[in-house]
Amino acid sequence: MDETANTVTRLAEGERFGAEFEFVKSTGDSVRNLYDALAVNYDADTRRNDYDVWVAMYQRLIGRYGAPGKRLVDLGSGTGKAAIRFAASGYAVTGVGISPEMLRIAQAKPGAGRVRFTVADLRRLPDLGEFDVAIALGEPFDYLRNEEELGSALRGVANLLAPGGLLVFDINTRGLPFVVLLRPSHGVAPSQVMFVLIGGMIAERRSRGALLAVTHLLNFAAYATMAAMFLAGHVSILALAILAALSGLATLSLGSMEKAHTRAADGWREFCSRQWLWIIVLQYSLVVAASNATIVVLGQLTAQRDLGGATAWSLIVGAQAVGSVAGAGIATRIRPARPVLIGALATLPIAFPMPLLGIRAPLWTVAGAMFVSGAGSDVFLALWTTTLQRRVPPAALSRVSSYDWFGSLALASCGVFAAGPPASAFGSNIALIGCAAFSVLATSGAMLSSQVRTLGSENLKGDFI
Repeated sequence: MDETANTVTRLAEGERFGAEFEFVKSTGDSVRNLYDALAVNYDADTRRNDYDVWVAMYQRLIGRYGAPGKRLVDLGSGTGKAAIRFAASGYAVTGVGISPEMLRIAQAKPGAGRVRFTVADLRRLPDLGEFDVAIALGEPFDYLRNEEELGSALRGVANLLAPGGLLVFDINTRGLPFVVLLRPSHGVAPSQVMFVLIGGMIAERRSRGALLAVTHLLNFAAYATMAAMFLAGHVSILALAILAALSGLATLSLGSMEKAHTRAADGWREFCSRQWLWIIVLQYSLVVAASNATIVVLGQLTAQRDLGGATAWSLIVGAQAVGSVAGAGIATRIRPARPVLIGALATLPIAFPMPLLGIRAPLWTVAGAMFVSGAGSDVFLALWTTTLQRRVPPAALSRVSSYDWFGSLALASCGVFAAGPPASAFGSNIALIGCAAFSVLATSGAMLSSQVRTLGSENLKGDFI
């Protein structure tokens, strides 16, 4: 029996479906025959799989990243559970499966009349027409045996997609499910990272009041344009990058490049000359990286798997937002003698939700930790901003702040990119606990600086006041 036959036999013997079948090595296409044998019990064996939740998640991803239309091909459609649901949501659906018996069962279901079902092998997809979205829900790519088969399948899908089309599929790697979108959909943050430095050089050359007004107007225009693009369903990655760059730059007055270069060097010297400043920028950037890895990637995976999905995650993130408001209120009432020390310690609660998610703590516990996390973050930001204004000369403040933001934005993006490999290798729960340890170590390391511990209690050499 070949490798695929062995795999499906093990699944049928209880590793996944909890049912027992007998298989005999067949002639012809063993894969097709094996799935035909599974068909009669497939719906019963997968009854615990919540296709309503899965389809809703896929629809949110398709809406978020944009598809040029509603023509959808469901690859590995099985008995039509996903295909029929997508058709009911207004998509023009073609369901593709290797098993004629599974598709026969699918065609007998209510609502199947709106779906065109076709027998085809994922490894050798025929010309089925042009589609705006291709989905492979339920891990059909997991059953491809090698890179050659995977490459053949992906090339076949690419030939089916219209310009700007989107492939969404899920895979299971060492027990951790991932949903993958095969089309460039990021690249915004690097533009913001690069142009925020230029924005800092410009800010110190212009009237602060006028610049603030222009900045808000440009940010409004940039994000309003992005929103219009998504609502219209015509999203250009290049346009998003340009708009993000405009948001980071926040002004069109570049001035003299030679003079700006000199000032950039001056700003860097001002930044490096204050140990407390660059240490806290590094510390907070590392904390933000761990936080972004949790909020953008790991936490959402855990919420989907263990806490009930989108509703639970909305409650958790909402608690963080309420905590931020509370933190801002607290910050208006405190005047610590050592603001940098207290501000750095206030970032410790940012790590609290991470291990709680990792150990699958109850929802209310995670939400409470996120509330405290949001409060601590805003206390830090208030103390940090006022300290910069008091300790950095006004002529250098914009340039120094640009380096501050550069660190936060750059490492925040790195945190998102770095979340996947450890989650794949060790599981999202272990990765979340690792993020918590990373965040606490970053803050503990900052405490080793005497300037961080003592600034405010005495006038340190090199400070503005």
